[in-house]
Amino acid sequence: MLVTDDLGLGVKSVNYTLAAILMQAHSHAIHHFASIGYIIYQLGIELPDADFGFNPTTPKATVEKR
Repeated sequence: MLVTDDLGLGVKSVNYTLAAILMQAHSHAIHHFASIGYIIYQLGIELPDADFGFNPTTPKATVEKR
């Protein structure tokens, strides 16, 4: 069984192993960071990393519009 995900370096497929679990955890963590980043942004707090919460595959033009 394979697990496939896009980690910002293109789509990667790995056997369902520890590597696959870590791959999914990485992708899912970005989802949570995006929610946290949105809340922080709405509170008017500036983060030191403008890319916080954005998947590495997000086009930079989208990030710069924030």
